[in-house]
Amino acid sequence: MLDTDYKLVTRIFATRTSKKLYMIIHPNQNGFVPFRTIRATVDLFTAAQAAAKADPAMEEALALLLDFMKAYDSVDRDFLYAVLDWLGFPPQYTASMRSLHEGTRVRFLANGYRSRWVQVTCGIRQGCPLAPLLFLLVLEALYRRIDSDVRIEGITLRSAAGTVNHKVGGYADDTASYVRRAAEVIIILALARVFAKASGLQLNASKTLVIALNPTTAARRPQLPEPLKVQGLTVLSRYLGIPVGSIPDENYTWQLARTRLITRLALAARKTTTADQRSLVVMAIVIPKLLFIGRHQWPTRDIILAFQRMITNYVWHARFTDDTVTGRAWLNGHIAALPRSKGGLAIPDLKAELMALAAVTANNWAVEADTVSHIIGDVVAGNGGKAVADALYVTPRQTPTHATSRRMYPTLWTTGRRCRESWRWCWHYNARRISRGPQSSPGEDADCW
Repeated sequence: MLDTDYKLVTRIFATRTSKKLYMIIHPNQNGFVPFRTIRATVDLFTAAQAAAKADPAMEEALALLLDFMKAYDSVDRDFLYAVLDWLGFPPQYTASMRSLHEGTRVRFLANGYRSRWVQVTCGIRQGCPLAPLLFLLVLEALYRRIDSDVRIEGITLRSAAGTVNHKVGGYADDTASYVRRAAEVIIILALARVFAKASGLQLNASKTLVIALNPTTAARRPQLPEPLKVQGLTVLSRYLGIPVGSIPDENYTWQLARTRLITRLALAARKTTTADQRSLVVMAIVIPKLLFIGRHQWPTRDIILAFQRMITNYVWHARFTDDTVTGRAWLNGHIAALPRSKGGLAIPDLKAELMALAAVTANNWAVEADTVSHIIGDVVAGNGGKAVADALYVTPRQTPTHATSRRMYPTLWTTGRRCRESWRWCWHYNARRISRGPQSSPGEDADCW
């Protein structure tokens, strides 16, 4: 355990360091960098998959999900200090990092007995507020080395807004490298070995996953250096909380979410909790998980209705199931959805939550995103339909307000755009992807509900 004084000092360092991280860390590294999110990393993977399906030049593209062994504990401290100097940190900063890490020792507590003191000569300290940021700085050397290697072509995302090339991306130590053909995998492994000798971060090849971004490549099973092999056509692996593979399976993803929520809520359901308390559990546990999955794999109408029944049954009957449950709620559904200050229980409406998510996502992307993010959004929204994706625009006040309730569309991007277009107010006419003229396709209404 680290003492309070140490944590106070390192918290000051972490606060000051984080303010400049966006200028130093690779733009595709989204872990622990202010204003960057895990969603951007998943979007990059989705865009790479869509581009590989649409562009014949990237038919053989692969994604390597790299796994590092004992990431924090194996960092070479001399390499860390060298990286700080290389990145231009002041000498006083590097000297402070030396003071914090050199001469450290630990002992273990087991069954009330303490072991002898053991000197620690490598690694960054678990539980230290500064540790995640220092790890990013160490990993930055690998990101820049991969990016600068001309032998690695990476994947190219094309839209009417422009073209951008990506070779690597990740969230903290969850790193994905993108190659255009199997021969580039050997180069990635060679760079990883050199990086391991210098930094101490060893690549665990047996746990490194290789996913064919185009299903036809997965079927051919290209030869790779041992022990790497291309993941099977229908096999799914977990990447940043989302099951990914050559052929995404949205139904499996939502079924897995359902199973895990049932397991997680099993203990809470056994306790004597009130309906009011269970509604808080839903808002704290269920809704965030469903919204995160929905952000990347948009649910169908049946999935939304099933989860809404499960939420209702859990709040009123302490059973997280979509089966018919005997008994009835003691509040009307509309009243129960009201805030507590107005006599309700704030029971969430999953459809409304998803539509709000879609609207906010589309609005923030159109107003605040940079050109690279716009291109990624175009490719994700296009879903591999064209080698050069159409530019996606949001046109406020072009869609009439629905007479009954707002409608759901087959994708998050379509839903968010149409919600945004039906708003009766807008002030960002000068934004990059906010358009004055009509841009929506009339045929999109055919699949809404």
